[in-house]
Amino acid sequence: MTPTNGAISDTLLVPAAHAAAAGRLRSGTASRWATICAQVAARYGWTPAIIAGGAYRPLADQVAIFTARYSPAPTGAGPFGDVRAWAGTRYVRTSGAPAAVPGTSNHGWGTAVDVDGLAAFDTPTYAQLAAVAVPLGFTNTEGRAIGEPWHWVDQLDPDNPPTPPEDTMSWNQEMPNGDHNPDGSDVVEPAWTLLHDVRVMAGQALAAIATIPVAVWSKQIDNGGTAEARLAAVQSLAEQHTAGGTVDVEALAASLAAQLGTPLVLQLGAAITKGASA
Repeated sequence: MTPTNGAISDTLLVPAAHAAAAGRLRSGTASRWATICAQVAARYGWTPAIIAGGAYRPLADQVAIFTARYSPAPTGAGPFGDVRAWAGTRYVRTSGAPAAVPGTSNHGWGTAVDVDGLAAFDTPTYAQLAAVAVPLGFTNTEGRAIGEPWHWVDQLDPDNPPTPPEDTMSWNQEMPNGDHNPDGSDVVEPAWTLLHDVRVMAGQALAAIATIPVAVWSKQIDNGGTAEARLAAVQSLAEQHTAGGTVDVEALAASLAAQLGTPLVLQLGAAITKGASA
């Protein structure tokens, strides 16, 4: 059955992280919101929270909010110049912040949150939330248009949370298996960060390895046996054997697989990854 604004089935709603009054969201939105909360806490030391009534909003709640702020008026624009039409009647806003016409609010889809404490657009907390939320699909475009820095809307699939790419995940984010790294490993943070730096240039690293005899590059990569030394050596080799610029990693990987065979490319990738956990 197609969901209806303000009448979302309970089976499609899940508890929202850090939400007052047991706020709920659609499953995909809730997953992304939880990730946002965790990343903001890890990066900036504070945790976003949803105000009471600031998550999914049933139609009855939308009606209550709208009628508390808007009054029927056949003429005039009211004190705020905010005129709405609902159920065949003309309304003007007489108090409070703007509210969507019942049945049209993003809150009614379970895909919007009102974040506690975001009182202005030019604050550090707003900038910090935006830095995390926007890459994960949330936008304040609607909120900004009506002067609400606290109103954020999820633009992605509300019921299917995608797996966040590694570059949008905290290096210390708890994973479903209880570990704290995106690949489920238990490597310490310095080694993981170094591994990430090498992965950014993975195409160059593999290209460099592919041009050097095995007897040479294996000895250089070992370089004393520590994870940092091995990974630093890979990075150094890449710098020595690439001419700079941006490399299409996917195209390079495909080329290497064609020349060297997929098993060898996978083995090389596994060896680089294993180096960070030694």
